[in-house]
Amino acid sequence: MVSQIRIPGLGAYAATKAAPNMLFDTARVELAEDNVGVITVYPQRMRQHQRTSASPAKAIDTPERVAEKILLVAQEEPDEQFMDSSFSP
Repeated sequence: MVSQIRIPGLGAYAATKAAPNMLFDTARVELAEDNVGVITVYPQRMRQHQRTSASPAKAIDTPERVAEKILLVAQEEPDEQFMDSSFSP
């Protein structure tokens, strides 16, 4: 979500997250005439490391959960798809 909002002090980090958005937007246009769809998926938060007791208990999307959401929405072909806490495959 950092690629979608402005947080002072995180400009460089946000730019690295926003760059793929532009790449996907461009690919969506370039590949449309070949009937290839491109969906940008925004997970809430991915599990990267074992959670410690100091880590806040926030919604975490596993790679499997994100993949299931992608498969579910692929037929609808939205440009963007946000994960939400209500999704349960």
